[in-house]
Amino acid sequence: MRDRWLQALVYGGWTIGVPALADGMWLESPALVALAAWALFAAVAAGTVDNVCVAAHAVRQDRTLSREAA
Repeated sequence: MRDRWLQALVYGGWTIGVPALADGMWLESPALVALAAWALFAAVAAGTVDNVCVAAHAVRQDRTLSREAA
């Protein structure tokens, strides 16, 4: 039930963010570190939204099954 678009956003954020963070630290560039931090923040936020959607779907499905059993 995972959203492919959100997965792609998370993957892209981590793929860009981690190397940019390492480069920013190596080059001592506050702007590059800030860019990397925002990319990682966006990736974690998108991952959280995706996980909440999966959990909400599971809870809704569980409630439906318990109503049918009653």
